[in-house]
Amino acid sequence: RIYPWGDRFESTHCNTFDCGQRATTPVGWYGPDNTDPRAGRQSGVSPCGAEEMAGNVWEWLASSYGADYSKSELSERRDSTARRCLRGGSWNYSAVFARAALRYHFRPGYVSNNVGLRLVRASPGG
Repeated sequence: RIYPWGDRFESTHCNTFDCGQRATTPVGWYGPDNTDPRAGRQSGVSPCGAEEMAGNVWEWLASSYGADYSKSELSERRDSTARRCLRGGSWNYSAVFARAALRYHFRPGYVSNNVGLRLVRASPGG
């Protein structure tokens, strides 16, 4: 899959520059529980059930960025100054940056309104 939902970009499935929001959107804006059919938004859910993995804000990863993806470390020490990977694209970048395979990078401590992180919690009994 080029994007979490399939091989064609769909502007109704995520928040990139091409979608016209021009700012971040709240969690659930492109989720399956979107209750406003007039908005024209649809779920960009992936086959494994992960939602909103493309667009909105770049998401930090713990792994360092290496030009050779196969040699990238799985996780860096917290005090490392190595560039860290980001994925997902953002509201301020075009759709090509929201591709599932694309990696971007910044130094730890970089702050921007289009960079964030995703918190994950296991479901009870999951």
